[in-house]
Formats: sequence, structure tokens, C-alpha cells
Amino acid sequence: MASPCGASSGSSRLLNTQSEEDLMIRRKQRRMLSNRESARRSRMRKQKHLDDLMAEASRMREENCRMMTALAVTERHCSAVEAQNAVLRAQVAELDLTLQSLDNILRRCAFVGCGAAEECMGPWSSMSADAAAAAADVLGHFFNQRREEDGQGKVIKSGPI
Repeated sequence: MASPCGASSGSSRLLNTQSEEDLMIRRKQRRMLSNRESARRSRMRKQKHLDDLMAEASRMREENCRMMTALAVTERHCSAVEAQNAVLRAQVAELDLTLQSLDNILRRCAFVGCGAAEECMGPWSSMSADAAAAAADVLGHFFNQRREEDGQGKVIKSGPI
């Protein structure tokens, strides 16, 4: 016959096994719940990060648009200044040639002694003597006052050419 201890031992093992299984099930459920909550928090962090990146991308697009507009305005201004500079350089070159020609005429007049005004004046021979004298005075003034400046207004060369 079976002893009463053996029967109680079997039922206690059965209870132990059931309570261990219940404990394992509860632990598994808690772990699943914890994992779900962790996954939910992870998704929320990911969504927040994505929202932050989208906001930053939008802000950068707006800033890029503003910068492109400012660049276009600056490029137009630069082109206008370059065109104006080219015109001024051409005028300077033309005026330099004119000044050199007139300087040559003045030197020739000084060499000849200005007695032969017709010969000295060449293409300007149709000018009256008073107009030629006035032109010579003006040219002499500019000839003696000519100076070169750098882009900031500092004199780098002055005096006669």
C-alpha cells in the first residue's frame, strides 16, 4: 500500500509545479508588459526625434531660401558694380590717351617755343588762341595735379606723369 506520505508528497510537488508555472507565467506577462511599455517609449522617442528633424529641415530650407535671395541680390549688385567699374576703366584709359596726346602737344609747343601755334596745335588748330591758352592752362593744372589712388582713397602716386 502506498503510504500517506507518498500521496502528500506527490500533491505538494504538483502544487509546487503549478505555483512555479504560475510564477513563470506572471513573470512572462510582466516582462511582456514591460517590453510593450519600453517599445512604446522607444516609438515615442523616435517620433519626437523625427519631428525635431523635420522642424530643423524646414527651418534650414527657409534659411537657405533667405540666403539664396540675399546671394542673388548681392550678385546683381556685384554685376552692376563690375559693369560700372569697366566703364570707368575705359574712361580712364581714354582720358589717359587724351592726356598723353595733350602732354605731347604741350611739350612740342614748349620745344618750338609756342611761336608756331599752328604747327603745335595740329588737329586743334581750328581753336582760337584764347581757347588754346585756356585749354593749356587747364591741362597744365591737371598735369601737375594728377595723382593715383588705391581703392580706399590713399594716394599711391602723385605729381606729373
